[in-house]
Amino acid sequence: DALLALGLTRAEAGVVAALMTGESLEGYAARVGLRVSSVRSTLKTVFAKMGTHRQSELVASLQRIVSLP
Repeated sequence: DALLALGLTRAEAGVVAALMTGESLEGYAARVGLRVSSVRSTLKTVFAKMGTHRQSELVASLQRIVSLP
């Protein structure tokens, strides 16, 4: 999986994949049965790993290097 190859965990990759397909954090949390606060915490870890600070910046940078089905 391309997101895992970037050094993301499965949980982090799930959040990122959801954002890349336009799903909200709240929608993703509800779909997978997590608290929104847990998803936000995971996203903060992704920001640190990827050197970004905003969701739009993260999605834009990943869309240039990763294509999801």
